[in-house]
Amino acid sequence: LCVAFGERAAHCSAKRVRGGCWATQAGQSVGRSVGRDVSSALEGSAGRRLGGEADFCDEMALLCRNQVAGGPAGGVAGRLLRKGLGAAVASFSTFRAEELENFVRPGAASIAGMKPLDQLSFGQDFAPHMLHVRHSAKDGWSAPVIKQLEPMLVHPAAPGIQYGVSCFEGMKAYADPQGKLMLFRPELNAKRLLKSMARISLPSFEPEEFIGCVEELVRTDADWVPKEKGYSLYLRPFAFGSTPALGVAPPNQSELMVIMSPVGPYYPAGLVPIRVLLDEENVRAFKGGVGSDKVGGNYAPTLVHMVEAAENHGCKQVLYTIPGPNGDGDRRFIAECGAMNVFFLLEHEAGAKRELVTPPLDGTILPGVTRDSIISLVREKYGDEVTLSERQIAFDEVERHASEGTLREMFGSGTACVIQPISALVTRSGETVEARTDIPKEDSLVEKIHKDITDIQFGLVKHPWQRYF
Repeated sequence: LCVAFGERAAHCSAKRVRGGCWATQAGQSVGRSVGRDVSSALEGSAGRRLGGEADFCDEMALLCRNQVAGGPAGGVAGRLLRKGLGAAVASFSTFRAEELENFVRPGAASIAGMKPLDQLSFGQDFAPHMLHVRHSAKDGWSAPVIKQLEPMLVHPAAPGIQYGVSCFEGMKAYADPQGKLMLFRPELNAKRLLKSMARISLPSFEPEEFIGCVEELVRTDADWVPKEKGYSLYLRPFAFGSTPALGVAPPNQSELMVIMSPVGPYYPAGLVPIRVLLDEENVRAFKGGVGSDKVGGNYAPTLVHMVEAAENHGCKQVLYTIPGPNGDGDRRFIAECGAMNVFFLLEHEAGAKRELVTPPLDGTILPGVTRDSIISLVREKYGDEVTLSERQIAFDEVERHASEGTLREMFGSGTACVIQPISALVTRSGETVEARTDIPKEDSLVEKIHKDITDIQFGLVKHPWQRYF
């Protein structure tokens, strides 16, 4: 163990300290000489290694001063090893954007293979490069690498394949009217990815380091960021366990990658309302499960229902429901779609403000970035006319408002679609619950919110949610 740390320290010191050869020799010498002292120090420091990097390195430096003859020389060696061990220990807790290795040749990011924008299909066309970072329980995080997009070599026994130890994110890079690149609230995507990874026993990282690596990846393929409003470069970060062994256990090897795809509107028809199948039988997630995490297992079971919705009911999506909080199976409460959060704009008695309702984050709902953006915008910009409520809403309440003509608008939200109006909810029995169809475009909250968000995303207005790079 101490030899491995010494060699890691030597490698890091040689990269960071002038006189690299001397640093290498000192690192290797100290790494081998401190022996039991380093081993016992590691044993005592292991529990705080991730959260107390500075303390750990100070302890190593002190040991080096005590072990290397010559007093001052020991102090120099100690400081050198402190630098090296600092990087070594940090690599266990996170990868570093400054250590990113870009293997792309200048000029290699050609757009020769990119289709005309009007021929793009969501998720079908890919930028030529990808980000890849490996993690192992033994060595921690590797240096991030940008390389050619290529198929993966994964052992058939990998837990990502065998046990569903996988999760993903969805985010976008945009170009403003001047061609400057930006991300939209990437810190929320990084936070959600971390939460998803923790839920399935994958390693942690520093969000800013992840975002820095993503920015460099987008810069590498900057020509693949569409410059026309409505189009963007979709980013798909994903992580999975890659241990080459069977067994239900936390993976000791894992991969974190980002691939990119230039895309147009998720629904090419634009803000055209769609019909959605209301599922009163199946449940997407229960409290205590993983409904609030973006893990693969949340999506695969919904595919059969999407096929049924399209083939039997002419619907584009499925809206799931959950039993009532008191176990009343006859009353179903709205949850979310397989790929969208959902909102209902309700009218109440004369003189009262309209109410925009979305189900609360109770552990069954994915905390969507677009969902959070809508909530913030409505409260800040439309609070005088609309009350935003994060509360449970039963299907029979939606039915009642529809029958009374007070179900003003319904819509879904997500990174891919941004805003998707819903014209009707269709039950398996054939009942149709429709929103009003007489709302002028200029009075539609859906139209206003969609414009507000896309104006920010495409740099038509300045906003703190934009992250330029």
